[in-house]
Amino acid sequence: MKLKKVQIHNWNGKKFEFAPKKLVYVFHENGYGKSSLLNALRYGISGSLPKGAEIRDCAVELTEAETGLDIYRERVAGNTTCKIGGPDGNRMAEKQLNAKVSEITGVSPSNLQVISSSDIFAHMKPDEFLALLLEYLPEEFTFQDILSYMPALTDEQSTILEQYLCPDGFPFGIYALDVCRDALTDTRKAKKATVKQNEAQISVIKCEPVARTLEEVEADRYDLEAQDRMYADNSARLKEYEIAKKKRDDQEALIKKCEDWLLVHSVKEPDPETLKACRAELAKLDQSKSAALTTRATAETTLKSLRATLTNLESTVCPISKQLTCTTDKTTVKDEISKAVATQEAALKKAEEEIVAATARIKELNDQILAEEKQAKAYNNVRLTQEKVKTLKDTLPVLPVKPVAAGKTDIAERRKALEAEKQNILNGVMKSRMEAMNRKLTDEIAQYTVLIDALAEKGPVKQGIVKHYVEDFESVCNAHAEHSNGYQISFKLDNGIKVYASTPASKEPVYYMGLSSGEKIIVTFLVIDMLNSLTGMRMAFIDNLEQLDRQTLEYVHKTITSKEFLEGYDHVFVCGVNNHDVMEVFNDKTGVTRV
Repeated sequence: MKLKKVQIHNWNGKKFEFAPKKLVYVFHENGYGKSSLLNALRYGISGSLPKGAEIRDCAVELTEAETGLDIYRERVAGNTTCKIGGPDGNRMAEKQLNAKVSEITGVSPSNLQVISSSDIFAHMKPDEFLALLLEYLPEEFTFQDILSYMPALTDEQSTILEQYLCPDGFPFGIYALDVCRDALTDTRKAKKATVKQNEAQISVIKCEPVARTLEEVEADRYDLEAQDRMYADNSARLKEYEIAKKKRDDQEALIKKCEDWLLVHSVKEPDPETLKACRAELAKLDQSKSAALTTRATAETTLKSLRATLTNLESTVCPISKQLTCTTDKTTVKDEISKAVATQEAALKKAEEEIVAATARIKELNDQILAEEKQAKAYNNVRLTQEKVKTLKDTLPVLPVKPVAAGKTDIAERRKALEAEKQNILNGVMKSRMEAMNRKLTDEIAQYTVLIDALAEKGPVKQGIVKHYVEDFESVCNAHAEHSNGYQISFKLDNGIKVYASTPASKEPVYYMGLSSGEKIIVTFLVIDMLNSLTGMRMAFIDNLEQLDRQTLEYVHKTITSKEFLEGYDHVFVCGVNNHDVMEVFNDKTGVTRV
């Protein structure tokens, strides 16, 4: 990242404004603001603030030379405001601004903080430093590369690993190992859950030792069902027989009843001519009686008239005038009228005799007709009953052969016993299958565990890869350490990567935290120089040079002013107290910006 201009306003009360060259020397007495300048630069680049520092009411503006990007960060009341284009530029979120800086530098925002701050590096834990270096391992590995770190894998394990790590066959980055391990872990977790679930089910499956196969039990069940169907068919036939038998019995009972009735109600067939003659005679008598009744009525009327006339003939009163006396001789008339009366009386008597005789005969005929009709009706009932008997006999139901009743007392019990036996066999099969499944799953879990352990942070794969590439990182660090008069960097795997260094004072490697302050400055410089070469940051910060001895000062000066070193950087900021040795060694006259 090449800076065109740096402007720092009121950082711990200090103000700086300059156009940095490749080398920037800041050598002043204590309290001048050397560390403030470096902290402000780091803040402007990465947004990182010194740990525990109260920074407020200040601003940092950096102008990038090649892109013209004007970065502006301002601290007001403990909050940062980010802008593009200076104090009057456009506001944006700090995350967005950091992303723009990362685009220019090619370094992630979190790594910008590390590379730009020796203090952050000094406090990094071994696992954090390892994570940082892992980002810069080669981006491509093949499946065979990974297998080379796990020579003891079985074919089954290799097949599983290939499915998760390299399903498409393309090369992959080291972080694919973490993705693969997570996927393997999830699958193992699911398999363990299945095993646990199966064990819970197995514990509740009840089964006893079996004496027969499922096929044998099914054969018995089939035979039993056949017997049950036969019983059902037999029961249906028996029911049909019983229905037909009842119908026949009822019909035979009705026949007997009719025959018994016929025995009691035997009737001779009537002569239809007798009934016809009676009715013909009755018709004639009705006519004769009617004529006699007419004759009697006429005779009675005539007698009444004749008798009245006789009575009148006996009177002497003139029929013309009652004041006159009739003297006419009426003997002849009386005789004639008397004869007429006698004739009519004889006719009346005869008519009455005829009426009485006819009435008596009519009654006899009616009684005879009634008797004939009753006999005909009775005879008709007999005839109908005889026909009914004949029909009933002709239509008697034919009984089928009566089936023999079959017993069913033990079918239900046998079926229940066979079902229980079948279920016991099935339970045993299920239990065996689940136990076999669990054995298979347990074996698979063991295979997955081997792979998960192999891909763990301390597993052979990552340890092997890191160990291989750590040597490259060491060689980069030690390329400049060759002229450091006794400094040699070594990286050791121990819950991450720990930085050790051999120094002029100790030929045996000493852990970074055990180095003196001056030794830490050199080691930090060498490590951050290595990180710069990996990331392409092209910016270094060296502080507290006054803590170095003269010989080390000369080594640092010789290194940072060499053409080879400067070609890898856009800016190197060097700070220290302006003591005699510092000023005498760093007395460059050209190509340097002094602040």
